[in-house]
Amino acid sequence: MDRIYTFLPSVLILAGVAGAIIIYLKLIGKRLGDNFTSDGWRKNNEWKILFIAMSLQNVSAPALSEIVFRAPLIIAFNEVSLAAWDWIFVSSFFFLLVRLLLGRKLWTEQEINIVAREVLTIASTLPLGILTGYYGIKYQSIWVAFGIHSVWNFFIPSPKGISLLISSWWHKVRMRRVRKLQRKLFGW
Repeated sequence: MDRIYTFLPSVLILAGVAGAIIIYLKLIGKRLGDNFTSDGWRKNNEWKILFIAMSLQNVSAPALSEIVFRAPLIIAFNEVSLAAWDWIFVSSFFFLLVRLLLGRKLWTEQEINIVAREVLTIASTLPLGILTGYYGIKYQSIWVAFGIHSVWNFFIPSPKGISLLISSWWHKVRMRRVRKLQRKLFGW
């Protein structure tokens, strides 16, 4: 029970930061209204969208994930042991399961093949869960796990991000082909 009180301030601060960012993003969403779905507005405000996405992806999501999946491990284990490894893998599996289930709601069939999506999710989520669990327990700090998760999200794109990059690239390739064909046929 004493270990809970030791880590409670860090968990509460992390939860407060995540909550504040989520509230801020909700207020921005209300302020922007329908503009956020407008292609013209999105094209003219790419930096605003990037800021919103980065604050959600690199602060709020890691904070909430670490509170739910790694804080219990850090509180339960004061060193990396065989039992801790078992629970690191269990926690990583549940983290992966949640990401797969949430991903099903966020993806559409047109974006990417279902099997490829799930392989990308597994390849990017399972190692993250193991790393954050191990280092969180090793250094007895939720901040270390949060830092690793934030840096991971910054440098390792999510499967959704990879899908968007692929579809954006493919769209550019198709548009080049269309323009080339138009020049050939109509002299434009």
